[in-house]
Amino acid sequence: MMLLRVPRPVVLVTLASAALLAAACGHPDTVAGDTATDVAAVAPVAAAPDPLPVDSLLPPEEALRRFREGLPVVAAFAGGAPSRDSLVGSFVGAVARRDTALVNRVIVSRAEFAHLLYPSSPLREPPYGLDPQMMWFQLRTQSEKGIGRLFDRFGGRPLHVAGHACPATPLVQGANRVWEGCTVRLRDADGQVHAHRLFGAIVERDGQYKFVGYGNDL
Repeated sequence: MMLLRVPRPVVLVTLASAALLAAACGHPDTVAGDTATDVAAVAPVAAAPDPLPVDSLLPPEEALRRFREGLPVVAAFAGGAPSRDSLVGSFVGAVARRDTALVNRVIVSRAEFAHLLYPSSPLREPPYGLDPQMMWFQLRTQSEKGIGRLFDRFGGRPLHVAGHACPATPLVQGANRVWEGCTVRLRDADGQVHAHRLFGAIVERDGQYKFVGYGNDL
């Protein structure tokens, strides 16, 4: 699976949502069954990055074959969540605790990207024509910045979740359903609720939900 690194103070590496087009505007949905969630905070956990070779001049099928070299063949997501609500709730808890192990577990891995996401991504087709290594590199770079900002701003203290909202209609890409532009409503110490885009896209495949990336608006 893809591992995230944590430089000082904390920075993680994951997929971002550049591989997926934005869907329509969203409507409110709640975390943990329409109830507010209080999440305690604990210490951070560090992890190591993948190497990032890039070769964008190969024919598409050869580029994909090389990108898949050394990766396990996967047919389903591993380590995700059974619902979008539980995925968002667990992620917010991981941010509050600076729990890199959980953050890594609920993000699409390199093998899952190679076998389950990239083949049906519209960005592999003209006029974009992104090869898998370049797309993976771009998405990881965006997520590294995003998760670091999340840990800096929200890590180490309780978070109070009032719910989340995603587009009503997902983008369908092969067997994947994708929600882009989701927001999470957090309640501050004064009781005010503020909506934040804390992550990139969410993808569902065969009843399992994972994050495509952690790019955000912070």
